[in-house]
Amino acid sequence: MNEAETRAELIDPALKAAGWGVVPGSRIRREYAIAPGRIEGRGRRGKPLTADYVLDYRNTKLGVVEAKAEEEEVTEGVGQVKNYAGKLAVRHAYATNGRGIYAIDMQSGQESEIPAFPTPDELWALTFAEVNEWRDRFAAIPFEDKGGSHPGRYYQDIAVERVMQAIADKRLRILLTLATGTGKTFIAFQIAWKLFHSRWNLSRECQGSNQNQPPKVEMNQPLTLHRRNEHFNYKMLHSSALREFFGIEMLIYVNCLAGLFRPRLAGLWCPLICNVNLMSTICQPWFINRRYF
Repeated sequence: MNEAETRAELIDPALKAAGWGVVPGSRIRREYAIAPGRIEGRGRRGKPLTADYVLDYRNTKLGVVEAKAEEEEVTEGVGQVKNYAGKLAVRHAYATNGRGIYAIDMQSGQESEIPAFPTPDELWALTFAEVNEWRDRFAAIPFEDKGGSHPGRYYQDIAVERVMQAIADKRLRILLTLATGTGKTFIAFQIAWKLFHSRWNLSRECQGSNQNQPPKVEMNQPLTLHRRNEHFNYKMLHSSALREFFGIEMLIYVNCLAGLFRPRLAGLWCPLICNVNLMSTICQPWFINRRYF
């Protein structure tokens, strides 16, 4: 069998048998586009970087799978899948020819053949050994991608996930270093989106009887984002989740000359600063210690 037949006849049934795409909250992303390809000049790009399978559970990428034809060696796709896992910052990678499965732990470096794909819950437990309530609550909130029409780039997803992990670990100072044009406003909005809908607050206390439902509050002032000549209006609600978010000292460090991202809500300036002027990103002590513009 060629690769397409191997995937349809052997690999897809194996993933389904492990519960992927069956267990609520699990999802198989086939032909997952990681990057459009290296720019070669004259309007041309190199070969796009595409993973055969990405395994999602609880809105979190947990594993990546590289498939090869049945007649190939089971380890034939190891180099490729390691590259994909490194790009996506995914801990567990798998190479398979449909007859065998070769597992790689990108964190510990352990590699071995396994009899079957792990279930979604097993892979979650392998990725996150320690229980963290806020990490699980943040993961329960999907990215706001306008119904799939505006998906985040892989490095944007990584930036948001690392910020959420830092907040779940009770870290109050967070520094993101981003290059020019990497979607700083998008990242800032996704962080605020997850914090608001998860009802996060500085006390780390769960609010309401149903933790998965956002608080019922009235629409207040719109959150206005100014970025160069663009003007965005997001209807964000005033709640303790956003108000308490003001206690986080967070700077998105960029190397560009641009304006400040200063959303104002209920008369307060949010210290989530994005698109910071280059002269202000020297990170002098007064800038870090809550003395915002």
